[in-house]
Amino acid sequence: MAQTLVIFYSRSGYTKLIGNAIEIACHADVEHIKNGTRRGLIGYLRSGYEAMNKKMPDIKPVEKNLSQYRLIVVGTPVWAGNIASPVRTFITQYRDQLKDVAFFCTMGGSGADKVFEDMEQLCGKPPLATLAVTDDEIKHGSYQKKLDGFVNSLIKYRENGIMY
Repeated sequence: MAQTLVIFYSRSGYTKLIGNAIEIACHADVEHIKNGTRRGLIGYLRSGYEAMNKKMPDIKPVEKNLSQYRLIVVGTPVWAGNIASPVRTFITQYRDQLKDVAFFCTMGGSGADKVFEDMEQLCGKPPLATLAVTDDEIKHGSYQKKLDGFVNSLIKYRENGIMY
């Protein structure tokens, strides 16, 4: 079993793409936060409403034993300038099981700083590293340098004995 878990919620597939890339690069385990259907215009509007109002919808219980992982990399799309509501629920429900954390987000344009601050506050601890990737960077494939820097910082912690 890996000592790192990448866990995220993805509605459009962008956050999943980045989460899976981190999983592969870090030789990590992966889990998707599951929360019903959010397809189409109604799903999009519901997502924005919940994020703006800091709602915490029900999510399915995670399958992995979080306490077995030294590092948990939490990923979220940015919805209406906020953490995606299923990720808010995950952090709130499982914060006591999170040892070291790192965060990543995908977004249309901006909002990463606020989202990372909110995630840190919800977790009750600072992240070891953060990664923000825009939808345009994903569409054009120009996110790789950022991703490499993020992964390298996680590997550096591991190699220096800080994380593990």
